[in-house]
Amino acid sequence: MACIENLAEAKNALHALIMAEATGKQVIEVAYNGRSKKYNVSKNGVTNLKHYISDLERECGNGEGIKRGSIRFYG
Repeated sequence: MACIENLAEAKNALHALIMAEATGKQVIEVAYNGRSKKYNVSKNGVTNLKHYISDLERECGNGEGIKRGSIRFYG
């Protein structure tokens, strides 16, 4: 259950970071499940958070974080 909660918190933080980036904020605070965290707004932070979300999706068995490539057959 903690995995799903972490995933939800990470997705909420990503949304808040993207919105803050659009409005020029430097720091955001995300509250979830009675806890609060502060995040610095930066391109690197958004990218890192997206990777973290993908990892959590795989860990939670969601599969959305799994990217599949194309298959080619020769012969």
